[in-house]
Amino acid sequence: MSNDHGEIVIEFSAKKNENIFFDPLGKIVRGTLDISKVMSKGKSLPTVNIPGMRAGLTISRKRARLFDPLDFPSNQGLVDKINERQQRAPAPTIKPASPETFESLTDNQMATWLYWFKRYVDTGKAFHVAGSAKLEGVEIPGGDPMIDNFHDSSHNAPRRLSEFKKIFHSDGNTVPEPMVAVEKQGTAGT
Repeated sequence: MSNDHGEIVIEFSAKKNENIFFDPLGKIVRGTLDISKVMSKGKSLPTVNIPGMRAGLTISRKRARLFDPLDFPSNQGLVDKINERQQRAPAPTIKPASPETFESLTDNQMATWLYWFKRYVDTGKAFHVAGSAKLEGVEIPGGDPMIDNFHDSSHNAPRRLSEFKKIFHSDGNTVPEPMVAVEKQGTAGT
């Protein structure tokens, strides 16, 4: 399979205007602020929507980046408008976040970014902006994505997708045999 998918880009945009924990970097990124999702209780709300941060992955170049669409020249007027409104209330000045670029990624690192891109899009925490349509058919041969960045090595939870798959049967939905036996004895959930 060809790895020439161009740059695959997602924009973080959760249903409740929240920020998103971006697992591949272990940090919180800004999600879209969509004023239409805010309850106004009859009040007139400003119509300034702020786009969420974006993440991009270029597999053929082994490069990933995190960037802010507020930094686009086409959004300079939006930044100015937001800051004009911010001056009316005691609020900090808004400025685009600094871009971050990651070069020479390993297959595992690229697989991790791609895995989380798919998860965020599938769960409604991001939407697909550019690159391979709906992220379908895009894989990193030999890549084993990190699915758990929270536990140290002493924790027994699987950290990579391959480890997780070993715990479950081939259909991915079946509970391991020892757990099934415990459930049959009536002690599950206690």
